[in-house]
Amino acid sequence: MKKYIFLDIDGVLNTERNIKLLREQGKQTSDKYGFLFDPLSVANLASILYQTSAEIIISSTWKIEGLNHMIAMWKDRDLPGTVIDITPSEILDIEEIDFNNPDSFIGRGREIQQWLSINSKRNDCYIILDDCNDILQSQQPFLLLTNPRVGITKRSVNKAIEILNK
Repeated sequence: MKKYIFLDIDGVLNTERNIKLLREQGKQTSDKYGFLFDPLSVANLASILYQTSAEIIISSTWKIEGLNHMIAMWKDRDLPGTVIDITPSEILDIEEIDFNNPDSFIGRGREIQQWLSINSKRNDCYIILDDCNDILQSQQPFLLLTNPRVGITKRSVNKAIEILNK
């Protein structure tokens, strides 16, 4: 059984609290990859990874730079865990939208569903760390919604470990 974390970045690792603190201290807020990540959120992500051996799939809009870019950022910033993939980017034509089905409007949830249908096996488990609830109804039990001000909290860590280690 494999374990996956679908990871958003803004509001999860990149927090309002950290950017505000860096600005107040007159420190750099970004590097060549974008905004610097909140050390507390990164440490909490590391706790999840350490206790579950999950792998990371980037579901954030940061993925637009491509998988190699995400892997390079992970290495250059010495971030925990292993980024193994990014979710596909879904662009819907108006003809593809089922106006009677609210799930047809949910891009990120559909991208995660598409990745799972191609790459995961039946007994694999996952969580979604995101600050937005733009996922499918069937994915709700696996969503750990973060507050964009503070990112990943100890409460999220405990819930993630519970879900992934069932």
